[in-house]
Amino acid sequence: MGDPLRLSRPSDLLTYERPLRAWHRALWESHLTCDLAHPESDLDGYALVVVPHLYLLTDAALDSLAAHVRGGGTLVCGFFTGVADTDDRVREGGVDARLRAVLGIGTVHEWWPLEEGGTQPLASTGDVVGQDATGTLWREDFETDGAETLAVYRGGELDGRPAITRHSHGEGTAWYLSTLPDPAALRALLSRAARRGGGAASASRTARGCGGRTPRRLAVPPQPPARAYHRPPARPGDRRAHRAAARARNHARPPRRRRPARGPARAGERRLNTVPTTHPSPHDTPGRPPP
Repeated sequence: MGDPLRLSRPSDLLTYERPLRAWHRALWESHLTCDLAHPESDLDGYALVVVPHLYLLTDAALDSLAAHVRGGGTLVCGFFTGVADTDDRVREGGVDARLRAVLGIGTVHEWWPLEEGGTQPLASTGDVVGQDATGTLWREDFETDGAETLAVYRGGELDGRPAITRHSHGEGTAWYLSTLPDPAALRALLSRAARRGGGAASASRTARGCGGRTPRRLAVPPQPPARAYHRPPARPGDRRAHRAAARARNHARPPRRRRPARGPARAGERRLNTVPTTHPSPHDTPGRPPP
């Protein structure tokens, strides 16, 4: 029968893990270090926040994402996000109004999921995703409300409709992907969003301008210095110091001498922890060796 909750969705191919794995691989292949952060947590320490797919978002999570962009952060949001509330009721307009205001989009008229293995050609209006990019898994028919269209669907019933948009909100920028681009296009898009948000490409320049401190506009966030991963030296009285001293003493000791190998026991010979090979008979003559 399957999961009735998944069967009630527009597509049973869309799971939480599928877009998450695709986006994480794109970040990893683009050499962008990332954390897994709760959407309700404080996101001020991140310059770039990516949301591959979060069907259900609480009011606190929506307010946190909106505050992140208003404060100068960059948000890249995937399709079918912010659709339902905590009671699993679809929000008015297909996406919560607060998230639509951040993304610069209007009403989502219809969801157009693709079949397994199906693709949708994309036409880029610039060099964001390339001219041979395709969308997979999902499509949406929505209106823009202030957002800049970066790519549109090419061919089919959604021909010319927006697929990828970008919108300035407050001091930050929000991107919206209404489809899952192919791996090469997704890598190019996330890398471009990270560069525009002060990501890894400009990390060294920005760090020098901040006096060596970790700046807020570094992407997702930067790797700490290598020395941060080293354990501090052992202090006197520390258990690690005792173990290190014991290891040093063991190395300083001369190797133990091995006893030479002994041959088989002779008749009547007794050895420690061994059983004699022969046992004297009570009928043997005293002083006479056994036969």
